[in-house]
Amino acid sequence: MFDLNFISEPGMQNETSDENWSFLFKQNIPDESTQSDSEYLKTSIIQQNSWKNYAFVILILGFITLISIINSNYKRVEPDLEVLNKVIDLIDESSYMTNLQLAEANFSTDQVNVTIRSKDFPVIQSLSQDYRMENEIPYQIYKKGKFNYLYLIFPWNGNEKGGDITNLQSMVDKIVFSNKTMISHSEDIFEIQGGSSDIISILLKMAEHDQIQKFNFSVFHKNVDQFNLIVNN
Repeated sequence: MFDLNFISEPGMQNETSDENWSFLFKQNIPDESTQSDSEYLKTSIIQQNSWKNYAFVILILGFITLISIINSNYKRVEPDLEVLNKVIDLIDESSYMTNLQLAEANFSTDQVNVTIRSKDFPVIQSLSQDYRMENEIPYQIYKKGKFNYLYLIFPWNGNEKGGDITNLQSMVDKIVFSNKTMISHSEDIFEIQGGSSDIISILLKMAEHDQIQKFNFSVFHKNVDQFNLIVNN
């Protein structure tokens, strides 16, 4: 530190002047009350941010839980719909394919037994490997006459209480079938003979009205594009 003399009059002066100018700046000491308020404000902001983060995490976890519940409910229904779709695809393909056809499909209370036939053994063998690798579905291959057969067992969730045949009749009245369709029914049995589109139409209608799992029914492939659907109460 050094001092500068402020000379007010010319001439000889005393060795040391009473007036000086210091180049050492005065340090500002923060007020304790102001500092305390600042720290409280910072703490309050941090706490608010923490609660916002917690709320965001809880919201995300709740959303994930909801999606999981929806997916679990969907998965409980999906296997049955998948089996029905496979049978419908086979019915459709059998109407124009010559090397692979649906022989029959039997829907019971707890399983669906599907029999596929082909004159070409490699086709049957390849199809069996696809089902074994994807879903581990039990299967059996055998030969009868000029055809090779693949027998598959799919899981199915039927309703043991059964349905009402009159409900099927009311649904049939709202479907436009082809000219070659024949329909007959009694108190316990409903039967329809027709093309692949006719059989597919009523199966889809039954699924739409939640009737598909209330009956035991079978689909038989007769020849070319001729199928039978028999529904038992």
